[in-house]
Amino acid sequence: MNSRVKQEKQRRRGIYSQYKVTIIAGVISTILGGLVFARIKTPINILFDFFRDITIQKIEVRNVPMKVSGEEIIINNGKSVPYLSNYIENNLLINNAKSSNVPINKISIKNVNVDTSYKYEDVRVHFGFDYTSQNFSAYAFNNGNKKVKKKYHILVTREILGNHKSKDATKIFEKEYFPNAFKKGDIKRIINQDLTVSSILSRFTSQQEDQVIRFKIKEGKKIVVDEVILYDESNGKFHQNKGFIGAPNDKTGRVIFELKYPYKSVYTENIIKEIPTGKSVFSFNILLDKTAYLEYDVELKYSDGGGKRANIHGKQLHQQQTIRVPVYNIIDNMNGDHGEIYLFARKHNILKVSLERVKILDTELIYTTKATKKKYKLIE
Repeated sequence: MNSRVKQEKQRRRGIYSQYKVTIIAGVISTILGGLVFARIKTPINILFDFFRDITIQKIEVRNVPMKVSGEEIIINNGKSVPYLSNYIENNLLINNAKSSNVPINKISIKNVNVDTSYKYEDVRVHFGFDYTSQNFSAYAFNNGNKKVKKKYHILVTREILGNHKSKDATKIFEKEYFPNAFKKGDIKRIINQDLTVSSILSRFTSQQEDQVIRFKIKEGKKIVVDEVILYDESNGKFHQNKGFIGAPNDKTGRVIFELKYPYKSVYTENIIKEIPTGKSVFSFNILLDKTAYLEYDVELKYSDGGGKRANIHGKQLHQQQTIRVPVYNIIDNMNGDHGEIYLFARKHNILKVSLERVKILDTELIYTTKATKKKYKLIE
């Protein structure tokens, strides 16, 4: 009986020993297998990467956004209108299918063609109110390079601030203005109104608060000026309160190709930039000095690991853009209130003036790419 029990215990010890050896052997083989796999992982990835590619999937072009207090302000996204101003941003959507980051070391725009036959009109209006003289004036100017005719409808009314019902507005006067055609850079005065004349002041009373005079100017159906000036019933004068506008733009650290006459067919910059694995965006800018149809091909080169440069292939590498360069150096003042043309015309008491005359009176008013560089803080 005792011998049987003893034999059974020995048999169980043998099974346990075999089981333990099997587990240890499995653990060791797993560790060794991992080490072997670790040794061949990099070569396998290198092999796979040989068949993987880096591609430009899409290129989106827009005007370089302004940055005010760190916030990005889109000026023209390249979709809302069929043209761009002359400082443009190229955003390349890149897909890196390789297993690691890839260093880009060269960017070029090639087959550059600048066709300056493009013509466009850009008649704008700058206006303002001068408190000292109690005068309101507005000036139309052609900031484009195409001759064009315009006509303006001017309506001046007395209203109560906050009451937008037209029946409660009192018409002070209404008139039409038909100037001669605007050539490139022409500036013409639309209205120059003294608000102290009796025909205006007689419409206002010292017994009513929140009275305003409204100047509404239309070019066709488009409202180009809609300005309200408050009347102070306590002293019989008009006045405006204007808030703070704008803040400096943030400097960019990306590649900028400056295209100025005489133009080259190829522009190249050597860079040090890593493209991460997966999808990412690589951006560069172009600054052009003239109104034109602009064409170019985008080329990016990266290091293939063997000391050679390889092209990144993709879609939309050929770009065609319509670029507008302004005549005058004006801030992005969309409504024209106290704009540079208004200030210039008031200073020189302008009724009408040509571009040639402006060049003599104020060279700083003429646009050059230096103005854009200053605005975007590319230079001091």
